[in-house]
Amino acid sequence: SKLIKRGARPAVPTVMDTVKPETNAKWGRVERFYHDIISVYLNKFKYFSVGISVLLIGAGIGLATQLGANEESDKFVHESHFIDQGMVYTNEEFKAEGDVLVRFIWGLDRLDRTGIDMNDSSQAGDIIYDDAFDPTDEAVQEHFVAACEEAQSSEWEDVVAQDTYNDGVVCFMTQMQDWCEDTEFDCGDFPWGEKILEIVPAFLDDPISEFGGGSLDEDKTQRANIGWNTAEESIEWWQMQVRTRLPSVPTATESYDVAMRFEELEDTVNGTKPEGAADCFQINRFWASYDLATELSRGVTTGIIISIGLAFAVLLLMTGNVLVALMATITVGGVVAILVGVVWVMGYTLGTFESISLQVLVGLAVDYVVHLSVGYVEARENPVFDDQELRFSKGQQSLTAIGVSVLAGALTTIVTFGLMTPTTLRLFAVFGIIVLIAAITSFILSHSFFIAVMFWIGPVREQWDLRRKILKLFGRR
Repeated sequence: SKLIKRGARPAVPTVMDTVKPETNAKWGRVERFYHDIISVYLNKFKYFSVGISVLLIGAGIGLATQLGANEESDKFVHESHFIDQGMVYTNEEFKAEGDVLVRFIWGLDRLDRTGIDMNDSSQAGDIIYDDAFDPTDEAVQEHFVAACEEAQSSEWEDVVAQDTYNDGVVCFMTQMQDWCEDTEFDCGDFPWGEKILEIVPAFLDDPISEFGGGSLDEDKTQRANIGWNTAEESIEWWQMQVRTRLPSVPTATESYDVAMRFEELEDTVNGTKPEGAADCFQINRFWASYDLATELSRGVTTGIIISIGLAFAVLLLMTGNVLVALMATITVGGVVAILVGVVWVMGYTLGTFESISLQVLVGLAVDYVVHLSVGYVEARENPVFDDQELRFSKGQQSLTAIGVSVLAGALTTIVTFGLMTPTTLRLFAVFGIIVLIAAITSFILSHSFFIAVMFWIGPVREQWDLRRKILKLFGRR
């Protein structure tokens, strides 16, 4: 090394000054490239590198705020695939209303899934019935008919299909009233009170009724919207079916708008129930799909924030240095911001696949910077160097010793997940694209931001060393 006049200190500190001479002989081309070129130029242009990185992170944050929940139905194959094109054509050209049912149910409380095997689809759990539901109460029977009439009113014609059977509302109670008028069975006047327990089995068993024809079975009672218990001769639940104006395969936005209106209808029905009677609730499989997409999109933000916090704790534990852990965590946050911004630019929204893929993002983003941060902290310090020379020396050692492993890990990740991007199934394609972008971004920022910051303000000697401070606090060196 060339020497300067002040105390014969090297003008440009190198790893050669801090490691054993024989170590240099074992370096390969990658180590030499990191030592002689990457570290030198990264130190020379550290301010420019940090500035560009900060601008990219800022742009990523701005773009990431634009990413929202998926407003369309999740696609399992690419839009160019003939299956997706066929579904789109069918849904748009043969858009039929009234195929999507919403069920308003009285008498059910919840599903007890305690002790079931989540991997066994045959174990659904035990139904817990609502104790407040009394189908023999005349006021409850009148309330059910009033609910049917409310659903058929013009107030809800924007969401209820009025051109289908029974004005879009399937109401078994009015069907039984019609049946009572057409048969010789002595039903008496409505409301029937306790007598409904005699009417229901006769109605279901009568061959001339729509739901009759032979013996009672589960399928028939389901179609009749009555939860009739043959053994106990009791009604456990009943429901009203409402046909919506939704197409057969509605988008998430269409589902959401209609779901909000049916929540209003549910509140209206429950607001007029008899005192002490059970509430009803409304269900539809598309509501669950929308709720899932919404919760997943919310979970992405929450999960990322929690994961970044945990990443800081792990980095602090691994390095023992507050400043190093903080800069590494900012690097991880920058990777996340840039990736989410790029995902939005590419036209993605937070569907099921995107949300699940982004949940593992922080774990991928922290992979490279954690190695370089530990390498920086563990690097040897030459006591004759001043602080700035020490920063370069420690950063150079980290790049030379760890850089080859980081580069190899990045290349294997990029190649492996790059092969997933052209797959037909979007689940694999989306996951592959997100991991691919995460690997590239994480590799670049761990060098252009983290190491550059270490060259600039990295801690040396005992600066920001939490472990040393704790030991000193307890009187140990």
